[in-house]
Amino acid sequence: QRAALWQLLPDAHMSPMRVSVSMGSSAGLEWVLTGTDTKGIGGHPPSGKKVGVRALTILWFGMHNQRVIGIDDTFFDMGTLAGQAAGASVRPVPAAPSAPSFDWFAGDTGDDEGLVQAWCDALVKGDAKAIGEMVSDDFVWTDLTRSTDAVGGPAMLAALAARRKEGLVITDANRKTIEVDIDCRSRRGPLAEHAVVEVKGGKVSALISYDRAPPGR
Repeated sequence: QRAALWQLLPDAHMSPMRVSVSMGSSAGLEWVLTGTDTKGIGGHPPSGKKVGVRALTILWFGMHNQRVIGIDDTFFDMGTLAGQAAGASVRPVPAAPSAPSFDWFAGDTGDDEGLVQAWCDALVKGDAKAIGEMVSDDFVWTDLTRSTDAVGGPAMLAALAARRKEGLVITDANRKTIEVDIDCRSRRGPLAEHAVVEVKGGKVSALISYDRAPPGR
């Protein structure tokens, strides 16, 4: 996966934003990828433009040796990189963070974990009332496959409704140690979105969606 990335962006630079570790069994790394389009992205000729996206890497450590990485999954939106190179109206290249933050989860996150799972269940059911009641007043949905954020519960519900009109149906949502996997389908075929949920003051305060998989993934 990383070899293909270096081939696509030979000068690729990865800047960590946030590291989250849970009981030594897994870690989530949110980072910024930047580079120069010198090879061509998405079938377009090289543009020479600077491109970049936020990305999410999940590391699952070996069952018998927690210093050995068993699974390494990385997610980012290739469509945004292609759009930046082509001059389309997509998210701009993000600024590299000055220093990463570090979060340690020493065990069961208790009420917060239950809240996130309940919220995911509401997403699957399409229960707009429950979804809205569980988010904070300053909730932000940062969907990195879209050009703008949805700020506030009503805006989030409107954005979700718009996505459903496009054919999106959430069929499963599971709260895992660091990430939330949201399995969806649309008119174009199966999708998988990988997201980070943030909780503040007993409410869901942010959702950061990192990618949208192509059909068949």
